[in-house]
Amino acid sequence: MAKRTTDKVRRAFYQSLPPSSHIAKRFKLTDASIIAIRSGTGVYGSQAQALLVAAEVLSRLREPIAVPESLVAGNLAGMTYKLDPRTVRLLHALKKQYGTARRVMAACAYIISTAP
Repeated sequence: MAKRTTDKVRRAFYQSLPPSSHIAKRFKLTDASIIAIRSGTGVYGSQAQALLVAAEVLSRLREPIAVPESLVAGNLAGMTYKLDPRTVRLLHALKKQYGTARRVMAACAYIISTAP
């Protein structure tokens, strides 16, 4: 009997929460880019926050940065990130400068890896 009450309370609690505003976005990245993004997690708190900061920095630059080929070429792996809608918009806008989403994410990985 107690279990049913607990389930009802739990269900009512989760139904009262607002829906998540984050968007699950999947990217094909090289292994080096994935490692660079994961290494920045300690500084920024999460991979999504690190990508937000990198996208903000890249969007404020006048010219695209030169992305090292080690971050662009290599074995590809799919990664899904739960990103804020603003981050998704910034990454989509940066595709015009960098050509592909892979190059944008490689540039983000470069920015994250060079951060102090």
